[in-house]
Amino acid sequence: GRWETTHEEGTTLVYGGLAAGGNALQWGVRWGNWIGSSALTANQSRFATAWNLRRTRNSWGATVEFEYEAVEQPVGAGGLAYTKASYPRRITDAYGRTVVFNYAPKTFQPGQVCEYQDPHKPIPDDTPDAYQSRYETQYLDSLDVRSAGGEALFSMQFAYDLFNAGASGDPAYPYLWKRRLLSARQENAEGASPPALEFDYFDADAPAPGSLKTITYPTGGSATY
Repeated sequence: GRWETTHEEGTTLVYGGLAAGGNALQWGVRWGNWIGSSALTANQSRFATAWNLRRTRNSWGATVEFEYEAVEQPVGAGGLAYTKASYPRRITDAYGRTVVFNYAPKTFQPGQVCEYQDPHKPIPDDTPDAYQSRYETQYLDSLDVRSAGGEALFSMQFAYDLFNAGASGDPAYPYLWKRRLLSARQENAEGASPPALEFDYFDADAPAPGSLKTITYPTGGSATY
């Protein structure tokens, strides 16, 4: 259920494992040696498809713990569940301080703006099916950093826009929308904030539409690509 590796400098990385609350294993469903599409629930078993990083430990024994949020969906009505999506949820450092990842729903407006799609369903949902499709329906909205006692230290707030470089008459147009990070802003427990780290992108008529154009740093300097 888990494996670990130790680097030359003494750092050990632990992946997977069945520890409660960690969700460090991602699962698929199979039938013997068959791992294709099927809604049959007889003779199902689960197998690991990914081992998320669960813990790092240095040569002095200090550890950093990683936890994940898993979205699972049954394979066939009443069947075993596979891991549809896996999101980092919490990091705890050697002093007990935590970073909590906060998510918000991506946009899905049929025929208009769709940030994701299910290859087998016109309207994606988590009801049982045969296909074990994997896609993410949430984006990272903010990070909260707290002390070992739970007091808020600061947060990181992220702002985005949605960009589509496709032709509006194209049938695929609603599915070509991409979320672009516009800014990352640090905010302390009292709500005060320095200038944000800002990002600008090339427009739809540029040779590389939607690609990164400029980064503006909180100190006022910038880098242009």
